[in-house]
Amino acid sequence: MEHRQALTYFDSPVRTPEAVIHRAAGDLTRLPLVAAMLEAFPTAALLLDANRQIVALNGRALAAFEVMSPSDAHGLRLGEALACVCSDKMEGGCGTSRNCAECGAAHAIRAARGGTQSVRECRITTAIEGKERSFEFRIFATPMQVAGHDVLLVALEDISDQKRREALERIFFHDVLGAANAVHGLARLVSATDPAQAKDAAQSLVHATGQLLEEIQAQRDLLLAERGELTTHADTVTMNDIARAVHQQYRLSPLAEGRELVCRPASPDGRLRTDRTQLIRSLGNLVRNGLEAVREGESVTISAQAASDGVLFQVSNPGTIPEHLQLQVFQRSFSTKAPRGRGIGTYSVKLIVEQYLKGRVSFLSSADTGTVFSIWLPEA
Repeated sequence: MEHRQALTYFDSPVRTPEAVIHRAAGDLTRLPLVAAMLEAFPTAALLLDANRQIVALNGRALAAFEVMSPSDAHGLRLGEALACVCSDKMEGGCGTSRNCAECGAAHAIRAARGGTQSVRECRITTAIEGKERSFEFRIFATPMQVAGHDVLLVALEDISDQKRREALERIFFHDVLGAANAVHGLARLVSATDPAQAKDAAQSLVHATGQLLEEIQAQRDLLLAERGELTTHADTVTMNDIARAVHQQYRLSPLAEGRELVCRPASPDGRLRTDRTQLIRSLGNLVRNGLEAVREGESVTISAQAASDGVLFQVSNPGTIPEHLQLQVFQRSFSTKAPRGRGIGTYSVKLIVEQYLKGRVSFLSSADTGTVFSIWLPEA
């Protein structure tokens, strides 16, 4: 019977037989130099065979993969060992999905398979026991021969904290500093304005200080959410209350200048029980992304409607996201507006909505539909 090869969108789906993996792992394990070399790395390090499967690894890799014994990792590919959410999308496993074509680790490993030493950065989202976590790694891949085996030496440097710090610095200098400058300007205006106009200036100052506080609180809550420490407070709210609150928040924002922000309330209105602050913030992130994406004269629409067993909020705009960018939309530190983008907007929406509000986040982007981001939540 003819053997059917698994489909792939990037690298080879061919896998090494289990017996061959165990034999290679045994040959390499018996060499003290191999163990010494791998353990000398200050990061997770491993050896892959010609089909990108693990045949040796150090103690730091065991900890990163959360396995007790090297034999638990032997035969797995890197994404499979890390529990990458894309590693089981295709029958061929890690390296064969559409998403893998945009993965820095997959590119580094394929380059090394071709004989070229490679260093790339990658974003990986893992899923363990239903909980997703996002990481950024710097991947070093080097082809070499050990004890007659052609292998790839791969080292993973976790740069998640560095990327998180860079994102916070961008936010601080762009958003928080901008809001602080607005507060300072308004404070000077209040002190110098005609008493008859002082009330309007004071109201503007209150609004600006509120925006400044919101920026700071949003980043604090994101850090807590990533650590699993965010506390939410459920209230009964209506769909239209949420949609109109977000519309009011952004319709006079500098981001909306020259653009139209439309609100289409639900009819009839619906109720849900959720954390009002986190939902408004998540929906607002989608609105902000939409306003930054469209050109002057174009519009962004916020809508609310009843859906199966819940309620649905959508933010739409006429633009489209290229397919290779769609594959990375919810990854941490990724921005369609790089290098000026913040890279945490859609990531934070998915994290907060799915892990804390018990909802779902999705999107569709095509020439026919434009770009539509959706937040589904269970009804009250």
